[in-house]
Amino acid sequence: MKKTVLIIAALCVIGIVLFKSLNMAPENPFFSEYNTPFNIPPFEKIQNSDYIPAFEEGIKRHNEEIEAICNNKAMPDFENTIVELDN
Repeated sequence: MKKTVLIIAALCVIGIVLFKSLNMAPENPFFSEYNTPFNIPPFEKIQNSDYIPAFEEGIKRHNEEIEAICNNKAMPDFENTIVELDN
């Protein structure tokens, strides 16, 4: 169980870093388009205050994805649970 929680937490953090465009304040570099090598956030523009909103948005989106999987009316199977969670 601990391992699953750690994996989910790691996926949340990775997902936050990968967000490019969100409906958030443009002054937060995590929520704006960026054109950098390897498509990574522009870390030179990120301030400590930018992380909490990004974490909160990532957790919110992750919870919405899990909720969608839980509310799926189809019979649970590998494709509509594990594959969807992995995506």
